[in-house]
Amino acid sequence: SEDLVEEELPRLERRLSSLEEQVHALHKRLGEVREGLRQNAEKRREWEYLKATVGEKSRLSEIHIKLQEALEVGGFKNYLLQILFARLEKESSRILLGLSGGRYALKMQMNRDVADIAILDRKFGGDERSLEECSGGEKTLIALALALALSGLRLEERYARRTECLFIDEGFSTLDREHLDLVADAIFRLSREGKMVGIVTHDPDFAGYFPMQLEVREGMVRWKRNENLVM
Repeated sequence: SEDLVEEELPRLERRLSSLEEQVHALHKRLGEVREGLRQNAEKRREWEYLKATVGEKSRLSEIHIKLQEALEVGGFKNYLLQILFARLEKESSRILLGLSGGRYALKMQMNRDVADIAILDRKFGGDERSLEECSGGEKTLIALALALALSGLRLEERYARRTECLFIDEGFSTLDREHLDLVADAIFRLSREGKMVGIVTHDPDFAGYFPMQLEVREGMVRWKRNENLVM
């Protein structure tokens, strides 16, 4: 009996060692499976979040598309443009009346998303003329009046900003002395309102209206003050 036990003991010990190794391997595998399940659960939560986000974005996109279509069909864009052009027409006409000594006013209207502009000549009973029928001097005054009106136009949107800086490039060569005086006076009025106005011109006579000049000559740039101008 004792001999039999001694013979079986090494085999049983080997069997026990083998079972312990198997248990250790199973615990290791169990840990790997649990980690895989944890990662899968995390990825599923992330997928659910992305799915919900994409769904919300898609819903908002559909709303925006439908709203845009509704606004286009309803002519809402043209409605807003008409309001803008009505304000612009009123302000530019006021400025143009001052520039022209009370002679000219503007008429603006929308025609298939295009703004038609006409000039009203009060000297001849308020006759309406298209821009193509205006002289070079008249077109210059109209362009200046529109630019000045746009610079002062205040929209009611939350983030709208007034234009505080205005640059005018040439466009005065067709004006006579009387109109040049009117234009210069309008520019001085803007500067007194706190706006910075820059004039680009090759005409030394027109440049002489202004106290400060940035002269560009033969590649050299220098500031100069008009000492002959009495402010």
